[in-house]
Amino acid sequence: MVDVSSGQKGLWLQLQLGYSKAYHNVGFYEANVAINAGNLEIAIKALVDQHESLRTSFIYRMGRPLQHIHEQMDVGLITIDHPLNEDLKQRFSDAGFNLITGPLIRFALFTGEKGEHTLGISVHHLVSDGWTMNVLLKELIKNYEAVQNGIQLVRDPNRIQYTDYMYWEAEESKNYESSIRYWRSKLEGSSYLNIPSDYSSKKQKSEDGGNEKVTLKRAISKAVKDYARNHNITSFTFCFAAVYVLLRRLCNQQDVCVGLPLALRNHEQLEDIIGIFVNSLAIRINPEDKSISFEKLVELVNEEILGAQEHQNMPFDEVVRKLQPERKGAKHPFFTVQLNYVPLASDFIEGEQITFKTIPYNNKTTKFDITFYYKENAAGDISLGAEYNISLFSEKTVKILLNSLESIISHGID
Repeated sequence: MVDVSSGQKGLWLQLQLGYSKAYHNVGFYEANVAINAGNLEIAIKALVDQHESLRTSFIYRMGRPLQHIHEQMDVGLITIDHPLNEDLKQRFSDAGFNLITGPLIRFALFTGEKGEHTLGISVHHLVSDGWTMNVLLKELIKNYEAVQNGIQLVRDPNRIQYTDYMYWEAEESKNYESSIRYWRSKLEGSSYLNIPSDYSSKKQKSEDGGNEKVTLKRAISKAVKDYARNHNITSFTFCFAAVYVLLRRLCNQQDVCVGLPLALRNHEQLEDIIGIFVNSLAIRINPEDKSISFEKLVELVNEEILGAQEHQNMPFDEVVRKLQPERKGAKHPFFTVQLNYVPLASDFIEGEQITFKTIPYNNKTTKFDITFYYKENAAGDISLGAEYNISLFSEKTVKILLNSLESIISHGID
């Protein structure tokens, strides 16, 4: 048994409020060739054998959660003789995991009417993050091709594991003094956003989510990038400032705190490790000048983001433990709205003999009241999305919010 990481501990505590399918990382991938299910299962077994995280379950003992890293864990391949459809996607995504016994990963191979194959992967967030999905699939392709070519797969005893990262994190925690002072100075006295809901407060809040998106006109995207370049900031920072304006108007609050998730894979050695490396930064924007210009607001947002990033290695769970903010029921500490930067990624994951194409999928869940998404495509067009809690907001309202956000951005570049 080993201790959990700070990120795992925060998520584990959240899960004690009730199991949530919102913490399943799910992907579906269409193969360009027919898949040999037997060889794929061998490749999966080798993948699980190689990574401790995929052989991990969780128990509660001596007043704290612990990781149980199994020497072996049986993770098979579910074969479904039916083409993938929306109903099968949802059922596969919603299927829960037993955190005590494991495994916390599941694979399924869907076969279409013409023999085409689609791979489904679902893995719990306690042992993975968004980055993990590409690591999983790339290594699985490599394993599968090796098996196809008659190459025997063996465990590398010297491979860096998630527990190695945890030991580094534990050492790093001895140097949090300046970060504690920083976060205390930024977050003490902050309050939750009072976001008006479309529905009665008596309606029970769920984790069911919806998604909406707006793509900025190409001229506006170009103008945002030109502004960012001329002011030595990023386009994401510009849009963060626009989200602040939107929330300030919506909630009639000058003091706004928004979550910013980051992938803490700051070293090359961490890039191929399967595990949860995500940290959240609470970005609090509270201009002293209530009539601040948008240009000055963008400068302020940039300063706050850069300042927070200097202290990003302190896990959010530790920030909460040290600051002990006032909590309201099951609400997330400090913020209930996030803005997430989605990096540009190819829809294709290629091996030497096989290529998988990512199939778009919305798992219809949400962890926050609203999570805004910033994304650019290969052509440079900026799109802004919103994943929202449908027990709080209607589709109509969220579309209005995104249209308002687009308008704020347009006025900001004038």
